[in-house]
Amino acid sequence: RGAPNSRIWQRAMGRVASFVVLSLFSGWWWRCLLFFPGDGAAASVRWWQTSKGSDVMRLMEMDGATMTMMKEEADSSPRLRLTVDSSRTYQTIVGFGGAFTQAAASVWKALPKAERDLVMEAYFDPDEGLGYTVGRVPINSCDFSPLIYTMDDVVDDFELDYFQSDLPFDQDMISMIREGQRYAKKEPLKLVASPWSPPAWMKGNHEMLKGGHLKETHQDVWSRYLVRWLDAYKDRGVDFWALTVQNEPESKQSWESCEYNASDEVAFVDSSLGPALKRAHPDVKILGFDHNKDHLLNWSHALFDDADSYFDGIAFHWYAGTCLAEMKAVSTLFPQKLLVPSEACYELTVLGTQEDDDDSPDFLKDGSWGRGEGYANDAIADLLGGSAGWIDWNLILDENGGPNHVRNFCDAPILAENHSKLHFHPQYYFLGHLSKFMTPGAVRVHVEDDDDDAYPDDCKGWPAYGKCVGGPKATAARRLDGKIALVVLNCNDHALPLTIHVDGFLFDNDIPAHSIQTYLLDEHNDDQTDLQATNFLPPLGAGGGHARHHEKNHQQRRETSVLTTATALLLCATLSLAILAAFRPRRAGYVGIATHDLRTPPNE
Repeated sequence: RGAPNSRIWQRAMGRVASFVVLSLFSGWWWRCLLFFPGDGAAASVRWWQTSKGSDVMRLMEMDGATMTMMKEEADSSPRLRLTVDSSRTYQTIVGFGGAFTQAAASVWKALPKAERDLVMEAYFDPDEGLGYTVGRVPINSCDFSPLIYTMDDVVDDFELDYFQSDLPFDQDMISMIREGQRYAKKEPLKLVASPWSPPAWMKGNHEMLKGGHLKETHQDVWSRYLVRWLDAYKDRGVDFWALTVQNEPESKQSWESCEYNASDEVAFVDSSLGPALKRAHPDVKILGFDHNKDHLLNWSHALFDDADSYFDGIAFHWYAGTCLAEMKAVSTLFPQKLLVPSEACYELTVLGTQEDDDDSPDFLKDGSWGRGEGYANDAIADLLGGSAGWIDWNLILDENGGPNHVRNFCDAPILAENHSKLHFHPQYYFLGHLSKFMTPGAVRVHVEDDDDDAYPDDCKGWPAYGKCVGGPKATAARRLDGKIALVVLNCNDHALPLTIHVDGFLFDNDIPAHSIQTYLLDEHNDDQTDLQATNFLPPLGAGGGHARHHEKNHQQRRETSVLTTATALLLCATLSLAILAAFRPRRAGYVGIATHDLRTPPNE
């Protein structure tokens, strides 16, 4: 102030102020950045793809340079349209996961330490793996167990004096669960316990196998047995989120099983199990049914019509078809109740190793591509029907699909060959497109598409399960960090051109035949550091070289993005200054900032 160049300083500050005002109110910087996409750009899109025909495109982050979102305009193109409306919300996501069966634990325990760690990282690590947060645990033995056992086989031990609280048969499962929890890091695992059968002495047929019913006189001791089992696990640092009353209560199986109809299960819970569980473990949720989806609606009426019901929700299996109409009816009638898909797998003894004609002849190494599609198809349908997540069956099995004491062998996302080499099947990658991105606490939002027949009526009962036809099939959820995760599945033999609309923005992309994509949409937040391992490929069994190659490519894309964004900022600044200079009023005959009084000619 008072200095000879004070006017120069005032003019310079005026220009800066004008520039800031224009930038804020005209949105010039925002519009400028839209044309120069980068990880930190507004309205940015990141996306991942798993597609058939490429041995490296498994949960691979794709180049997002052409995927920047634009302001929505009238669209008359023939492209299929997916519209995400985040103002229309539905259920909250609990999570995704698989089962810690005795078979899975025995196979895992027999692996070398490096492979055991890899399995845990691949499933439970939220950065390097799929970020599983849910698991299922059998109470007593099931078919996927090397042995038939309970924790108390002493006949008529009504006081449970001989209950084995040290859980001698479950030590491998407990070790596996605790390792899974360690790799899950911040998110505690939500575990669901499920009994296959009470001890033989509690049943009318006097054996754990081949169905039979719980004796009415033994309902109380069975309830106390379940409480003691939960107590014993809690003493070993394993807490449970929920308990299903009985696995597959409608079936008389050759393995461990126990039969209930809906009214019998309700009567047992109301008179015995419900009060016992609420006294000892009030935070453990009670889930009814736990069988195939085609009977879901009938059972839900029996479980929930009584307003004072002990049941917090209903669990179900996938073996009867997608049954989307059944699920929507239940979630509409009982919106406060949990819907939990608790089991899915492909039975090798029923379906064999090949799902499609063009499957690889090396099933152990490559698995069946159609089974990856089938898993994603069912999981998307379950979410659309109001489910809180999705739980796979065995986390890992051996090269035969076992061990299983009745030889009911099944496929799994990971198979271990000769207790050493791991093989990751397509189911692993397809599930990752949901579990890695639709994180716990996310709320499903509305997705509308042009295909009204994405899920035709296929609720036909066992074994009508695991097939995916057509597409696109899509679901989306708004996460706790504000980002929207959109999953799109294409089971057609041809690619689909898509126009994706998200809350007033749009972008185009194609989804190849027999592939799945996940989009992470973020309109305003420039923090893109939450997903560290965007191209996860297991270093064993699927090619560590590919994983390193993908990470190198991703690093190059990050470096390119930084340079592109810096260039965009520089160009935006230049253009903004040019606009300011063009519109600034000037005196005739003079250009620029003078170092003397403009009223005095220079020669004076």
